[in-house]
Amino acid sequence: MTEEVTRRPVVLFATDHNLGSDEDKEVQSAWTNESIELLLIDWEDLTQQEELFKKYKEQKRTFVVVIRSTWNYHIRAEKFKQWLHDLELREVPLYNSCDLISWNMHKHYLFELNDWGLSTVPTLKLDSLDLTQYFTALDTNEIVIKPCISAGSHRTIRITREQIPTTNTQEIEQWMKESDYIVQPFIQGTCVFDN
Repeated sequence: MTEEVTRRPVVLFATDHNLGSDEDKEVQSAWTNESIELLLIDWEDLTQQEELFKKYKEQKRTFVVVIRSTWNYHIRAEKFKQWLHDLELREVPLYNSCDLISWNMHKHYLFELNDWGLSTVPTLKLDSLDLTQYFTALDTNEIVIKPCISAGSHRTIRITREQIPTTNTQEIEQWMKESDYIVQPFIQGTCVFDN
């Protein structure tokens, strides 16, 4: 191995168990064309990570960890936060920062952005099963209820004003016991359905 190759930076893309998608391969190819080695690692495979971190430190190679498609983080949110914290404690270069990723995990950041004067989708905290109030407050005929920590529409429901009488609020009530939820107006064009 030449000195030039040995000194190439390595980017470890943290993903979930769904490694090697077509999109991942395209990204890997693009970075390789820039002489940057890219490896996909499962954020939950601590043994693989330990071996890679040790190897690159021994070789004095530059590497960073980039959070990519960790689509299962919301199901294991506490474990994911601990993993980020462990990376930070080990001084593993992480882009973006642990604090920024943790802040972005919880949709309450939308309230902060709004407080800072930045335009966001109107967002309310779900704290009642009287759904009519959300339609009124958001001045809409269609709402979306979603967990504050979520990905891929997990436990996200879309309700029209007309559906209120038939909506299973018991299920929503159970979800509210497990985590925080927000309510937003449904925005046309944010949802794609496959026929």
